[in-house]
Amino acid sequence: MTQDACLFHDNLAVYESFGGIVLAPEEGANIAAALGPTKNAAILQNHGLLTLGKESVSEAVYVFQVLERMCKVQLLVEAAAANGLEKKIIDDDVSLAFSPSFIDLRYVQPLDVARALEDEKRILSSAARAARAARPLHSNPR
Repeated sequence: MTQDACLFHDNLAVYESFGGIVLAPEEGANIAAALGPTKNAAILQNHGLLTLGKESVSEAVYVFQVLERMCKVQLLVEAAAANGLEKKIIDDDVSLAFSPSFIDLRYVQPLDVARALEDEKRILSSAARAARAARPLHSNPR
């Protein structure tokens, strides 16, 4: 679908039988088995996404951000295809060139999550202040 999706070529597990309690030791073992020795991303069906960093936490965050974005792209592509547009799928040879085996993920820089959250909180609180300031004063007729 996009070049970023190539990151998940032979690197994505779909875990279909999620039991709901991720802290249970057997559930962790089942997820690890689904990931196998090489995959660092999984879709926990009807639950969410899971990513691992083989070299760092930054890698796990980066892979999560890309996977989440690719899920959104997939939904947009499916909606477009339902309306008659043809899906363009990247062939395996091309996607291998951009797969994790050819990209050193140790050097990627994920979004600074803490800074992004602070920015979002600042924007939301500014919007809330503006909304309060724009609210008309209510009189209490008696």
